[in-house]
Amino acid sequence: MIDGVAWLEDQGVFVPVTTVVDYHSRWVSESAFPTLRVGQVSGPLSIAFRNAGSQSWIRGTLGQEARLAVNQDNAQWAALGVNWLSANRVAPQTEATVTPGGVGTFTFQVRAPMTPGLYAIHLRPVIDAVTWMEDEGVFLYINVTN
Repeated sequence: MIDGVAWLEDQGVFVPVTTVVDYHSRWVSESAFPTLRVGQVSGPLSIAFRNAGSQSWIRGTLGQEARLAVNQDNAQWAALGVNWLSANRVAPQTEATVTPGGVGTFTFQVRAPMTPGLYAIHLRPVIDAVTWMEDEGVFLYINVTN
C-alpha cells in the first residue's frame, strides 16, 4: 500500500515458515517405590528419561523445557504433591540443558494419602505448549501403611 491510498500489484511473495517438533523420550530409571505412613512426606524421588529426539530440552524456557507430568493432565493426585509446579506438573528437568541422547532427571516429593493402600500415579514427560512425549507406562507406586 502506498501512503494508505493505493495498493501495489500482488507479486505472490510468500514467507515459508517451517516448524520442527521432534521431542521424544525413553524411560531410563527411577527411584525405588516408597512405603510411607499415612500423611508422611517422602524423601526426594527421581525419574530419568533419555532425550530420544533431535531437539534439546532447555530448563526455564517455555516450549523447550521438559516437565514430568501426570498423564492426561489428571489432577486427582494434586493433594499428594509437595512443591509440584501445578496440580498435574510434578517437576521440571533438573539439568540446565539435555541434549539429544542425554539423560534428564525429574526430582520431586509426595505426601502419602490419609488412607492406607497402594496408589499408582501414571507419569509422563511433556514439553508444555508443544507436545506430550511417549507414554511408556511409567508409574510411581506409593505403598501407604498405618
